[in-house]
Amino acid sequence: MPEKRVLVVEDDRIVAEDIRRSLQNMGYTVTSVANSGDMAIKKVEEGKPDLVLMDIVLKGKMDGIEAANHIRSRFNIPIVYLTAYSDEKILERAKITQPFGYIIKPFRERDLKISIEIALYKHKIETELKESKSWFSTTLKSIGDAVIAADSKGCVVFMNPVARLLTGWDLKDAMGKPLNEVYKAVNEETGEQIENPIMNIMREGINFNQVSQTVLIDKYGTKVPIEDRCDPIKDDKGTIIGYVLVFRDISERRQAEEELQRRSQTQTFLNKLLRISLQNISLEEILEQVIEDIASISWLGLKSMGGIWIVENDPDILVMKVQRRLPLPLQTMCARIPFGRCICGRAALSGEIEFAGHIDERHEVRYQDMFPHGHYCIPLLSAGKVIGIINLYLKEGHSRNLREEEFLHAIADVLAGIIQRKQAEEKLRQANIELKKADELKTQFLSIVSHELRTPITPMNAQLQMILAGYFGEVTEKQKKSLEMILRNTGRLDRLIGDVLDISRLESGAMKFIMTKSSLSEIVQNAVETMRPQAEDKNQELILNEGKIPGMMLDKDRVTQVIVNLINNAIKFTDEGGTIEVELSGNADHATVKVKDNGIGIKKEDQEKLFIPFQQVDSSYTRKYEGTGLGLAICKKIITYHGGKIWVESGFGKGSTFYFTIPYNYTIKEGNMQLNFLDNVEK
Repeated sequence: MPEKRVLVVEDDRIVAEDIRRSLQNMGYTVTSVANSGDMAIKKVEEGKPDLVLMDIVLKGKMDGIEAANHIRSRFNIPIVYLTAYSDEKILERAKITQPFGYIIKPFRERDLKISIEIALYKHKIETELKESKSWFSTTLKSIGDAVIAADSKGCVVFMNPVARLLTGWDLKDAMGKPLNEVYKAVNEETGEQIENPIMNIMREGINFNQVSQTVLIDKYGTKVPIEDRCDPIKDDKGTIIGYVLVFRDISERRQAEEELQRRSQTQTFLNKLLRISLQNISLEEILEQVIEDIASISWLGLKSMGGIWIVENDPDILVMKVQRRLPLPLQTMCARIPFGRCICGRAALSGEIEFAGHIDERHEVRYQDMFPHGHYCIPLLSAGKVIGIINLYLKEGHSRNLREEEFLHAIADVLAGIIQRKQAEEKLRQANIELKKADELKTQFLSIVSHELRTPITPMNAQLQMILAGYFGEVTEKQKKSLEMILRNTGRLDRLIGDVLDISRLESGAMKFIMTKSSLSEIVQNAVETMRPQAEDKNQELILNEGKIPGMMLDKDRVTQVIVNLINNAIKFTDEGGTIEVELSGNADHATVKVKDNGIGIKKEDQEKLFIPFQQVDSSYTRKYEGTGLGLAICKKIITYHGGKIWVESGFGKGSTFYFTIPYNYTIKEGNMQLNFLDNVEK
C-alpha cells in the first residue's frame, strides 16, 4: 500500500519541523511545509497531497480557515485542523469548511495518527458515496423510463427528466408534494381514479403493478397510456424508508400492437375471402358473405349496413347485387346507378374511394326520414377498369382514416379478382352447356345418318354378290371387274358407317361392353391369324411373340377390334415385302401389346392428331391410303374404358410402333366412356 502524502501548513518553524518528523516516523510522506495560506494553496496545486494538516491561525492576509476553504472547493482534499485555540467563533468558522478532524496543540503522535487515519477513511467513504450518487443520478436521468422517488410518508423527493416530461411537473414544484398529487392515474376503460400505489404497498406490504389499462393524466390534463411498478425502499433492518415508482409511456407500443393486430385481421379476412371464393357457391352468395363480414369488423367504425354493385351488360351502370339492411326506398332507387350519380356513381367514375363523414351535397339520392350517416364507397378495379363498387355506411362524424382505406383497398383488390374469375367461370359454364348440347346433337345426327346409310347398303351387297355368283345369268369378265369394284367400295362404305356408329356410341356412352374373364393371349393369336391372309397378299411377314399373361376381365370383341385395327394399319402403311411384329408381354400390374412395322412412319408433329376423331396425317404421300381417321380414336376409347393407355413411337421413314396397356385389375366406373379423347395418350 503506497505511503500517504501529507502537506503541513504551520507558520511556526520549530512546530512545523516537529510535525514533519512525527509524520515521517509514522510512515507518511510529507510533500512540503507551508507557512502561509497562499503558500499552502500553491503547494497543494503542485504536490497533490492526500491530506492537509492546517494550522488555523496563520500569519498574513489569509488564515488557515480561509485557505482550507479554497483547497476543499478546488481540490477536494481532506483538511485536519491544528489549533491551540478552542474559541467558539473560530470553531464555527471552521465548521463551514467541513474539516475531517481537529487536533488541539500540543498533541501526541498517537492522537495525530488516529486523526489522520480517520480523516483519510472518512474522505474515502465520502468520495465513494459521491461517485455512487453520481452514477445513480446519471443512470436515473438517462434511462428511458420515468422514475419518481418518495419518502416514507409518500412525498416526492426525486423525479428524473422522463417523469417530469410525462407528469408535466418540474422537480422544484413537485418536491415535498404527496405522490398522488403529482402522479394521477385512472382506469382507461372506466375512467375511475386508481389508488395511490404507495398506499397499496402500505396496506398490502408487497410490490405493486398497475393494470394494463392505466392512463396517466398530466398536470395539464393530457392522457398517456402507461404501465408502472412501485417498490418500497428498505434499510438494512427492513424498515421502509421510501418508495420508488417506475413507469413508461406505452403509446408507441400500443400503436405497434394495434397496427400488428390490424395487419393480422386484414390477412385473416383476405384468407377467409379467398376460402369463400373457392367454395362451390354463386357470386351472389360470395358477395353476401363479404358484405356481412366487412360490416362485422369492429375497429372500422361501420354501421351494419351496405351493399355491393357490379357492372354487367351496360358498361356505365352499376347494378345492385347484394345489400345488407338498406332501407326499402333506397333498394328501389339505387337498384341501378349511372356512373357519376350520387356517391357510388362518383366512386365508379373516378376510380377512387369516395368518403363522406355526413350527408352532404353528393347525396343525390334522398328519401323521407333518411337517418344521419357517412360513407366509404370503394371502387372494384380490374386492369384499371371499374367493375363494381362496395358501399359501406359509417356513423355520422366518422373521420377519414388512411389505415381503414388501405384495408378496404386490399379487400377491393381481392374481391375484384374473385368477381372476374367467377364471371369467367360462369361464361365458361354456359359455353360448356352449349357445347355439350351441340355435341349431343352431333352424336344424335351421326347415329341417325349412319343408321339410315347402312340400311340400303346391306341389300345392295347381297344383290351384288348374287349377280357375281351368276344367279341372274352369266357375267362377262368386264362386268365382273366392274361389279367387284362396286362391291369393294360398298364394303368400304359399310366399314366407314360402322366406324361412325361406333364413335357416336362411344361418345354418347351407348356402346355396351361385355366384360368377361378372358385370355388376352388367345385374343392376340386369333387377331393375328385373322389378318395373316391380308399380310400375305402384300408378301409381308407377320410375326407373333407372346409371353405368359394371366386371365383378365375385358371385352373380347372390342379388344380384338383394337388389335385388328392396329395390325391393319401396319399392313396398310408398310410396303410389300415388309415385316410386321406383334408382341404380347406383361409385368406385375398390366399387360402390354405392341404392334411394330417398318413402314412409312409418322412425323412428330403429326402424331398428336392420330387419336383425335376424323384426323388423318394429311399429305400427298399418305392420302393414297384409305381411312376415315376414326379407327385409332375408337381404339383409344376402348382401351381407356379398360383403364389402359395407348401411344405411338415413330419417326418419318423409320416405321411405327403402337403400344397399349390393360391393367389386370381394373374396376369399371360409371361415366368412363365420357372421357376426353386426349386422356391417357402418351405423346
